[in-house]
Amino acid sequence: MNNDVEEGIIEKNEPTKVCPWWAESIPIVLLLIVDVLICKYYIDPRNVTWKYPIYSYIFGSLCLVWFVYMITDRTIIGGIGGFYDAYWFCNIGLLLTALGAFFSLPTLIGQSMCLLLMPHVSFWIDFICFPCLKRCVVGAFPFMFDDSTSFREKVTSYHHFWFFPGLAFLLLGQPPISISSFYLSVLLFLLLIILSRYMTPLEYVNPDGSRRYLNVCCAHEFPEFAKHIQPFKWAIGKPFVVYVSVIFLFYVVPVNFISFIVLVLVQKGINSLL
Repeated sequence: MNNDVEEGIIEKNEPTKVCPWWAESIPIVLLLIVDVLICKYYIDPRNVTWKYPIYSYIFGSLCLVWFVYMITDRTIIGGIGGFYDAYWFCNIGLLLTALGAFFSLPTLIGQSMCLLLMPHVSFWIDFICFPCLKRCVVGAFPFMFDDSTSFREKVTSYHHFWFFPGLAFLLLGQPPISISSFYLSVLLFLLLIILSRYMTPLEYVNPDGSRRYLNVCCAHEFPEFAKHIQPFKWAIGKPFVVYVSVIFLFYVVPVNFISFIVLVLVQKGINSLL
């Protein structure tokens, strides 16, 4: 059995009954539109210009194309169950970044950075340590190191290699991201996990009978590596309001805030060298 944060195939007795596979795309599109409008008209200044404008369009296009490629390929590989990966906050982050690059909205990009820094750091820790230790240290993305996972499936997650280095170049010369990026990132995570809880299943049963483990945005259960850590262990089996409160208070808020502080310091450090 392949237990990981983003994908896998498991066997259980009864599938979960949820909305149609395309349904969550409707509130997410509306959420992205509202997010863009808030950043454009109430947070980001109107005169934001990137240091390298052509690169901003190239990088934004890369994020958008990669999102389409990833979801298309995972749907081909895993059936409709693969499409559900589009709703993961890390993949929504690609869309936010693309929109931020196209419309010159640093706060939109800042949300993605606050939301995704820790998962990407976890990915890099495991990627660096696995060849020496022959095991995942963090274990957030074990499918990347599982021999049963095809190379084709692993490639769809290779954006972890270039996403933050590409953002560092995009934001050269820009003022540090605002605190609004942190506030909006925790709100975005909360809304995505609530949507995923009620609109996506824990697993998807394909027409051939195979089952694909989803747990989109960890909306149904904690990832395996967190199940033995308090207070997450305590929240297992509790009502959803308790479950999501524990995630929000003990992971999202502190981790996203630490990410925000780290990102601001890194931006200041890079800008001091220019």
